[in-house]
Amino acid sequence: MTQAQPHFGAELRRLRLAAGYSLTEMVNLTYYSKSHLSKVENGLKPPSEDLARRCDALLGAAGELTRLAVAPPPAAPPARDTGRGVWLLRLDPTGPSAFTVLGQPESPRQRQPPRASSPLRTADGTTLDQFRALFTQIRQIGQSLDSDALLPMVAAQTHALYRVTDESTGADRRAAGLLTARYAEYAGWIAQEAGDDHSAVWWTEQAVELSRDAGDLAMASYALVRRALMAMYERHADQTVALARQAQDSRCGPRVRGLATLREAQGLALAGDHRGCLTTLDRAQLLLAQDSGEPGPVLGTSTVTDPVGLVTGWSLLDLGRPAEAAEVLRRELAHVPPHACRTRARFGARLARALAASAQVDEACAVADEVLDDYRQVHSATIGTDLRALGTTLRRWPKHQHAHLIGLRLAAAI
Repeated sequence: MTQAQPHFGAELRRLRLAAGYSLTEMVNLTYYSKSHLSKVENGLKPPSEDLARRCDALLGAAGELTRLAVAPPPAAPPARDTGRGVWLLRLDPTGPSAFTVLGQPESPRQRQPPRASSPLRTADGTTLDQFRALFTQIRQIGQSLDSDALLPMVAAQTHALYRVTDESTGADRRAAGLLTARYAEYAGWIAQEAGDDHSAVWWTEQAVELSRDAGDLAMASYALVRRALMAMYERHADQTVALARQAQDSRCGPRVRGLATLREAQGLALAGDHRGCLTTLDRAQLLLAQDSGEPGPVLGTSTVTDPVGLVTGWSLLDLGRPAEAAEVLRRELAHVPPHACRTRARFGARLARALAASAQVDEACAVADEVLDDYRQVHSATIGTDLRALGTTLRRWPKHQHAHLIGLRLAAAI
């Protein structure tokens, strides 16, 4: 993932000397050894992304060192096939499961016409109300269930809602389509958590198509937020920012625009733009404060009361300010409920990374112990990305016994 440019070391030395720092002083500021820094400056060792970001922040390079050190992987072309095809679920009694789509996009004339009787009414109320309640329960289960096991469950419910939508008319059809879109969007998120980005894009496009059919713009914009998230985990700063800005459609409500602005801030952090990131976070705070809570399942996280606070801590780590990141993340994680294992593991992994990067190794290992317990439950590919980075950082302390043990646990888990 990292690829050094020939002049990185020379630029690092120039900026260091201009700032008046000796190599010894840089050791105390970056927590990298003098030998390591000397080899980087002399082109004998490639810089890590972590070191580049630390030096960017310390030397006020505004992301220039990161751009010299890090070459993002080529972006994979997005899947655009929104046809339903044939859905296959493979359920193994020993635990593994899989979801696959086969066949060509379904032609509208192949669909059955709506039945005379609407399926939305039952003796107990409305079928859609029951599906909404079920969606809330599924999201709660998703906080503590393996992503691979959760996806078939969500896919099955989405399939059932497709039929409800097809067999409905008028306002009922629109309401059913919007709820189906919300299920499909969540399926896309779980597919990404399971490490299947192709399926994640497919599900997200399904959600967009359904919401457009129902005359709703919010999901189409939120799909761009989701695509920006994929770009962020692929370390594409410019693409993350571009997609997030496209999602800030003035016709959407403040929540979608606020979530898009948060993603923009994370992209700016990846680019090393400290001032731009913090300004954008302030803008996100204002937008999310205007959210009055629209009816129906909430878009984005449902377990975090202050997403801006957690994203601030997240971004400070990418901006090369791990001590500040650790302080913010520790404070904000205290407000995440204990049952939200997936959320706690996600931001807990960032906290452990921030602590390790700022040489608070004992604290990093203690947090990592808890994170690994949660990670084993949810099996998240995105959280695994941070845990691998944590393992790399902890290897800088080979004689630290707890760090060694955590390294073994990380290797076994990932």
